[in-house]
Amino acid sequence: MTERVVVRVVSAGQVDAAERLAITALGWISADIDRIGGFIDRTGIRADRIRQAAGSRDFLLGVLEHVMSDEEWLLMPFCAVSKASPREVCEARDVLASPYRIKHGSAENLVPKILPRRGFS
Repeated sequence: MTERVVVRVVSAGQVDAAERLAITALGWISADIDRIGGFIDRTGIRADRIRQAAGSRDFLLGVLEHVMSDEEWLLMPFCAVSKASPREVCEARDVLASPYRIKHGSAENLVPKILPRRGFS
């Protein structure tokens, strides 16, 4: 088995936008007792740890995955409030989920941002 890594090349703006959308989603989830209760039940996170966890890319990824887990109750209502399309939520999730490099100026100046994942080839 060989190690194969697919690395997305994204701009810093794309990463920032994905993180901002996830933080917006977290705020929207937190504004409703039923939504935040469902999030806590599903993720197992303690309510007093959410603020600290919000600084983690993996946590923000989990927020978007949670929103995408229920189209009728979570995804579409969030999209209506945030004015983001379901596709934008999906793309933000993909940016946060993938190993990526941030493009700074030119393609020759790529900076690795995370370690590669192991995969099957």
